[in-house]
This record gives sequence, structure tokens and C-alpha cells, in this order.
Amino acid sequence: MTALTGHPEIDRQHERLDGIIARLEQVCANHQTGAPDCLSCPEASFPACNNRLADLIADLLGFMIEHFSYEEKLMRFLPDTELCRRHVSAHQQAHGEISRLLSELTANLDRDNPRQSALHLQHIAQAWMGGHARQFDSVLASSLEGAYAVELDYDQELIRLLANN
Repeated sequence: MTALTGHPEIDRQHERLDGIIARLEQVCANHQTGAPDCLSCPEASFPACNNRLADLIADLLGFMIEHFSYEEKLMRFLPDTELCRRHVSAHQQAHGEISRLLSELTANLDRDNPRQSALHLQHIAQAWMGGHARQFDSVLASSLEGAYAVELDYDQELIRLLANN
């Protein structure tokens, strides 16, 4: 589970990401056997596993686009200080780095071993997201306290954010 930030919408989005990451364990039709690779599976099952993996990668990439865009819109509400400018720059660089890393990973998936690819992607996403939430998202959430009223309804919050720009 990703660390909570204290911002209801960011935390809700992180829970959604946790769900995507958890589903990566289930890419393999035989995921309950605990087999670390696809050697015990018939080769005919690889296309179905690869399709499930491709669907999850699409979900993950779609999530990243939505989540990063949301956070970067929130960053506009930070005070115009040197500390906040450094945070925004580092936070955006971190978004770019994970986007680059996941793009590289997806380009180099092991089509002969979708289970290994899924577990590798899961490990990287978990490690990155946990550290990112603590290092950046929690700081963003605490820096935004009082800058505007936090809404629990994502659509209403976006409407208000966009209306104020």
C-alpha cells in the first residue's frame, strides 16, 4: 500500500494504482501456483497472459498520465517561493523519470515469460510509487493545506481548478 499523503484525491488515486499493481500478480493464469516463471505453462497460454499484461500496462500508463497531470495542476497552487519552485521541478523530473522507465520496460517485455515481466514491472512500480509518495506527494499535499479547499469529488475539484486558471 502506498503511503497516505493526507490529500483525499491523491490518496484515492494512489489506491487505484495499488489495485493496478496488485493485478500484475494475476497476469499468469497459474499465478496461484507461485511459479516464478512460465516454464511450467503450456506455450499456448502465453498469448492470453501477454494480452492481460498489455491491458494492465495500458491501465498503468493511462493512470500515470491522469495522475501526473492532476498533480501538476495542483502544483500551480503552491506559493511562489524558491523552495516550492525546487519541489515542482524535482517532482516533475520524477514524473518524467518514471514515465521513461516504464516506457523502456514495456518496450523490452519478455514475450516468452509474461509472468517475469509482470513481477518485474510490479516490483519497480511498488518501489517507485512508495518512495515518490513519501518524497514528493506528501510534501505537495502538506504544502497545499489552506491554499484551497480540498474536495473529495474529483470532477468538481478539476472544474474548480480549471476555472481558477
